[in-house]
Amino acid sequence: MTFEYALRHKRTPQALPLVLCAPVLPPRRLPKRPIFVVGCPRSGNTVLFQLLRTLPDVATIGHEGHILWDTFHPLEAVDYESHALGPKDIRSFERRYLAWIIPALAGQGTFLDKTPRNVLRLTYLNALFPDARYVFVRRDPRGSISSLIVGWRRQQVRGSHLPGPFQVQGMPENRWFYLLTPGWRDLNGLTVEEVSAHQYLASQEAIDAFAPSLDPGRMTEVRYEDVLTDPVAEVKRIAEAMQTTFDPTSADALRGIVRPDPPDKWRTRTPEEIERVMPLIAPTLERLGYPA
Repeated sequence: MTFEYALRHKRTPQALPLVLCAPVLPPRRLPKRPIFVVGCPRSGNTVLFQLLRTLPDVATIGHEGHILWDTFHPLEAVDYESHALGPKDIRSFERRYLAWIIPALAGQGTFLDKTPRNVLRLTYLNALFPDARYVFVRRDPRGSISSLIVGWRRQQVRGSHLPGPFQVQGMPENRWFYLLTPGWRDLNGLTVEEVSAHQYLASQEAIDAFAPSLDPGRMTEVRYEDVLTDPVAEVKRIAEAMQTTFDPTSADALRGIVRPDPPDKWRTRTPEEIERVMPLIAPTLERLGYPA
């Protein structure tokens, strides 16, 4: 069934030759010590990824890694349960496929990936790459949720067509955007802000459950707000933590990547919506150290 799903997965046509040939490809080792940027969608993952791409030692495929992680795991294969994956979900020949396609698309260097839905796949990634390193992106819940709300309403991403009946208030029937979380069916009829808060909280809970299992040398945390304030210092700190090279001459380029983004932009974009979900997010807000 895996190959049938891959053939119908039209968003990843470049992967089809390797998927179909995976059973007969010679064995090859997966990339060593890859770096995964992980956080809730709309939490600053893209900005940080663009910054870290400037490090001279890293190699990327240039965009989110759906061609890597989704080709063997389309939603219809799991009856649209969620984007979550664990070690038991690794398919036959999947390691061999990844071992060939990653260097084919990224080239040589330390592999760097940013795929927001991987926040629900941390144990899956850890089973594939036992030496992987992780950069966990944190952001004020109000900022992330506000950005998710705007993204939902503008339908800024392709999204998923889910089996109905299901509808988020004010959205097209059977449509879902961003991270498909376990238990999404229980959110039928809720508002966009409630669903967005659920996505944010599920992401933080996944990181909090996984991080304690890692050796401290394999992980570092970064706040989106700190990246905006001083991208050079944050990239240098992350490079040191991930044991990769930082180029001091890249400072001007790093500053040019970051656009001014007021941390409390949610106050003018979605203040009423954030107020309504404050009872849901207040404990997380306090735990992460953001002023209420």
